[in-house]
Amino acid sequence: MVNITCIVIVVVIAFVMTIIVTVVIVSVIVIIYIYYIHIAFTTTTIIITAAVVVFFWQFKVYSIHQITLWLWLKFPVGPGSVDDLRMFACLASADLALSHCATALESQGTEGIASFTVAVPTKNFDTLGLLLELTETRAPTVLGMEEGAIQEFNKVYTASGIRPFDVLLALDGTQNWETMQKKMTSKLPDKMFLTFNRPRKIQVVVEETHDIGDMGMTLAYTDKSVGVVIQELNDSGRMAKWNTKRKNHGHDAIEVMDRIIEFDGEAYCGTDLAKLLEEKKIWRLTVLKYAQGEIPVLEGLSRGGFC
Repeated sequence: MVNITCIVIVVVIAFVMTIIVTVVIVSVIVIIYIYYIHIAFTTTTIIITAAVVVFFWQFKVYSIHQITLWLWLKFPVGPGSVDDLRMFACLASADLALSHCATALESQGTEGIASFTVAVPTKNFDTLGLLLELTETRAPTVLGMEEGAIQEFNKVYTASGIRPFDVLLALDGTQNWETMQKKMTSKLPDKMFLTFNRPRKIQVVVEETHDIGDMGMTLAYTDKSVGVVIQELNDSGRMAKWNTKRKNHGHDAIEVMDRIIEFDGEAYCGTDLAKLLEEKKIWRLTVLKYAQGEIPVLEGLSRGGFC
């Protein structure tokens, strides 16, 4: 969990800095108006000053996030400080993706789309605007969208829009990541075809047993990744035993490329979540489960993807 003291300190520093900057700007305005322009502190001056104050206070949340990152990188002052600040910074950056993901997955239900292809108009755009996480290079995962073709596509075709945690499978029929990356960074054509794998959200409870050995899986993660990606499953260990029971009863099993995003209902970054999985005896997990096996590319094009 995030150390509350660290958060309070960061918030206080951010607000103090915002106040200082505001006071300095207001003082400069007053000096310019009174001593250089030689006019009184009129209603116009008050309006301009108020506008400046409002403008700078709009950045207070941004300031909190930036100060958090700055403290994390520059001043690790105690045994728990780096972990706490890393956690806060990671969750701040991932919060939007997680909230959008939760809404999208809940609205589509457990029998949602497994994979789909959209035709995105890219004429007159410099970029697709996809923000991808590459914790596992076999599964480039959408974390969000910035200004670009995808953002505009989502505004027009809301029903077939691209969502956080969709995994990019292919671009114009190409499934090689290096080739896809080159296509995305080159001059865009008039239209591009993107194939995605959309997850289902499931809850997993792995009870404590005494003869299980290790976790039974290899994880891919970073300090700032949203949760962990299951990179490899072993034939023994806790997850292997749990999977066997699930399969015997005809239920979902955890598979390679699935992503664990929550532990006990709390979102964690990769390093922190991996540590919990190693240390805790009982796992209560939220998992994004992706379709497995050969997925058709450029088949079943979304009708909303055509213009």
